[in-house]
Amino acid sequence: MLETDRHQHSKAGALSGTQAGAKAELTIRANGDDIERSNWDRLESYVHRYEEVWRALVAPLRAPNSILFRDGIDKDFEEFAMCHYTSYVNLARALNKIDCRQDDLKFAHEIWANMQHSAEVAIKSVGAFKQIYLACTLPRRDPKINTTRLEAAKGAVKKYRNTLHDPIVATAKHGEVRLLPKPERLDQYHRWTSVMYHRREEDFVPVDELLSSHFRSLASALQGVWGEIVERCNEIMFTAEFRNRQDSGTTPTLASTVSSVGASGSIIVSHE
Repeated sequence: MLETDRHQHSKAGALSGTQAGAKAELTIRANGDDIERSNWDRLESYVHRYEEVWRALVAPLRAPNSILFRDGIDKDFEEFAMCHYTSYVNLARALNKIDCRQDDLKFAHEIWANMQHSAEVAIKSVGAFKQIYLACTLPRRDPKINTTRLEAAKGAVKKYRNTLHDPIVATAKHGEVRLLPKPERLDQYHRWTSVMYHRREEDFVPVDELLSSHFRSLASALQGVWGEIVERCNEIMFTAEFRNRQDSGTTPTLASTVSSVGASGSIIVSHE
């Protein structure tokens, strides 16, 4: 089980004024979709700022008393919401697989794939937020969200996530501990026989330690980016342009026929 450090954090400043009061009651535990709620107890200590961003930029796009987005919402807000949610889902799947040691971590590259996907769509969400920010500032200015750490975390993960045209990286076992080459030794052990017959123990590291380290680095980088987004959002959230864009769209007539527990990205419609 991956250990967690429970963060004692304050959400003061994440939202303010009348708009904050209207949204403060919204929480992932009470108002998230099925995937968000079922994973929040385990993920909150790593990425509590996911909820702050969700409350400010995603939840307000919903139709009343529904997890559905309104029809005709602003495209930049929708792009941001889709990427933000996708990042969370992949982070949750990675943590679940690490904690349960899925397949004895023999296919750890699949877990790194989840982490890489989480990082990539988070970077895309920054691009969507930039468009929102630019539209809501006069004179137009870049929010300057720093993604350096997030790019670095993605790069570290990508080294172990084999692509479609690459063979699976060979692992070794020392007792019950599964091992992989250290990042700087990956090329040296590209061939399976190199791992089987010619490996040096000092060139290898436990897979679970690698996964845990990469997960923590990714979560920390996401926290940093999401914290900056919340700060920049506070600068524009009371502008007329922001309110008009966030409030756009109409309540869909199918809202009452959609499963209330379906994932945000998996809308189940009844044909009754």
